[in-house]
Amino acid sequence: MKDNNGSGNQNLKFAFSLNPLISEIALWNDSEILNRRPEFAVLDHATRIAEICKQLLLADVAWVDFQSPPIWIPVDRIERDCGGSRIVACWRYELINPISPEAGREFKKIIVGQFRQRLKPIVKKCVLAFETYNLGLTKIDGVDDVGMLRWRLTDDGAQACGSKLIN
Repeated sequence: MKDNNGSGNQNLKFAFSLNPLISEIALWNDSEILNRRPEFAVLDHATRIAEICKQLLLADVAWVDFQSPPIWIPVDRIERDCGGSRIVACWRYELINPISPEAGREFKKIIVGQFRQRLKPIVKKCVLAFETYNLGLTKIDGVDDVGMLRWRLTDDGAQACGSKLIN
């Protein structure tokens, strides 16, 4: 379960939040994993995201700021590269259903394989999206069905691209 306003069930086993950039990176990886391995959709969404975030920590992409609730944020170099990632409210997740050790090991293997092939290009594209937003070339035009931000060119962005798009 996730919500964007921090409200929710008081009987949580564990709650955590994702900085918007880490959310984009985690959701993109989750989506690609499920496209290739749909059997992992039976795992709770928050559990998959938490497992992906643990691997982002090991890949030196994210770290945890232990506040209440803990928040996954980008490492300093990535935060600096995008020009700032706190452009929308953080997503909050609630871990309710525990994952079995066997399912956890199997999903971890899939994440590691995904990261080996796709983590660098995904991080690069997400950083670029946030950088263009911070430069005023794009704006956020809502979220899609998995919670990823939708981007749209601003007038300045269209001019910079030489496009005649009308927003």
